[in-house]
Amino acid sequence: MNPGQTRRFNKLVDPQSGRAVLVHPDSDSYAMSDSFAMGEFSEQAIAGGATGIVASRNFALKHAGVLIDTPVIMRVGTRIMQQIDTPDAFTDLCKQAVRVNMSAIVAPYSSDETLSSLANLVSAGDALGLPVIADIQEATTYTRPGSTEITLLSDPEKYVTRVHHCTRVAVEIGAIAIAAPYTGTVESFAAVTKRTLDVPVFATNWPSASALQNLQLAHDAVQAKAAGVIFNSAAFHNTDVSAMTRALGLVVHKGVPAEAAMEIQLRAPIV
Repeated sequence: MNPGQTRRFNKLVDPQSGRAVLVHPDSDSYAMSDSFAMGEFSEQAIAGGATGIVASRNFALKHAGVLIDTPVIMRVGTRIMQQIDTPDAFTDLCKQAVRVNMSAIVAPYSSDETLSSLANLVSAGDALGLPVIADIQEATTYTRPGSTEITLLSDPEKYVTRVHHCTRVAVEIGAIAIAAPYTGTVESFAAVTKRTLDVPVFATNWPSASALQNLQLAHDAVQAKAAGVIFNSAAFHNTDVSAMTRALGLVVHKGVPAEAAMEIQLRAPIV
């Protein structure tokens, strides 16, 4: 990282643990149909100790009053990555992020997509001192209804191999950090974090898992040397957002077991 990237990235992590609890209030989950609900969710997550918020540029501008003291990561969607096709356009995108004081950009990448878009975005970010986080996206099926275990119903070995491949490529391109889906076991995710050559890896939640399962996922990811988590609002399952964020903080920053963190912060079982 260059000095500008280091300064921005360090805002995203807890100074004591060196890890992050990043929350993405997306409109596709948590029954959030409008920007107001997303803003309310963000405010509650910040109150619970989220170290940063993942948001679109428009959302960040609309809720600047809530987010003014909170590091924000601009999320760039797949459609934008597909539409932008020149290095200058990626530079303009990064300049927009810098102008609205974003701490980083997170952009999707999967093994089915070309590398040029991510490479151009990383190059533009480097020139402006803006960290680019590669969000590894691999389709999978998550859990059986009523199950207490997180289960990959697709081919687990093939899935893990694809995540490993995408992670390695993103590091070689120069991504400052990686957002990677948890691969099912501490051992397999440790193989992901080991491949990044000290590039931080944030675990992302499984949308169909329960809140308790996602707390356990966060605990196991940290055991596998993850730098923290990026959880979207599906991970909260209509729980108290502030309390759930505090529970995540206990797990990620303090290493508290998932069930203990749940009992401390939510006072009742999470389903």
